[in-house]
Amino acid sequence: MAFTFAAFCYMLALLLTAALIFFAIWHDKEEFG
Repeated sequence: MAFTFAAFCYMLALLLTAALIFFAIWHDKEEFG
């Protein structure tokens, strides 16, 4: 149970980081055409 929770938190953090990076790159591309 604890391992599943840790793995879930890890995947969630990884997904959130990927989303933030993607949003930052997309925002930069939108700003500079």
